[in-house]
Amino acid sequence: PLTTCPISGSKLGSMGDPIVKVYDGREVRFCCKSCPPKFEKDIAKSMAKLDEAIMKDQGSLYPLKTSVVTGKDLPEKPFEFVFGNRLVRLGGEGERADFLKDSKKYIGELDKAVIAAQGKDYPLKTCPVSNEELGGMGTPVDVVLGGRLIRLCCKSCKKDVESDPTKFIAMIDEARK
Repeated sequence: PLTTCPISGSKLGSMGDPIVKVYDGREVRFCCKSCPPKFEKDIAKSMAKLDEAIMKDQGSLYPLKTSVVTGKDLPEKPFEFVFGNRLVRLGGEGERADFLKDSKKYIGELDKAVIAAQGKDYPLKTCPVSNEELGGMGTPVDVVLGGRLIRLCCKSCKKDVESDPTKFIAMIDEARK
């Protein structure tokens, strides 16, 4: 969900199409083919650095003040981790095992919270893919990427968003300013 390379810090796309690699089911995008080997030299350290950037990026957008697992209020310093490429906040580290047992359910609940929180003041009136007016083709389709709501005119636009998520995340962030 980040717009810069986790190794060089360069803007993705500044050196041609980003290089996409998947590590343990997590997609990571690089600026060029020389960066993945550097990332892979110490995967644990690289993933920790990537997780830190994701948490910083998504922290202010996090929609819940309660644990997605227990429903209880989050403490002042919640337990945070990245699942896939999404920030998750829980009441404590002990809740992580419960989250992982039914992660699809909890990510779905987190998505619903993002849509509820960001849908009220959604900044675009048109689909960021087709430029069609939202609602003109029926009920808009809501997609959550990188902790952000991206509202589309129809289901067929979803594949474009998923093929270049950083482009659409940047569009939403710019519109929000």
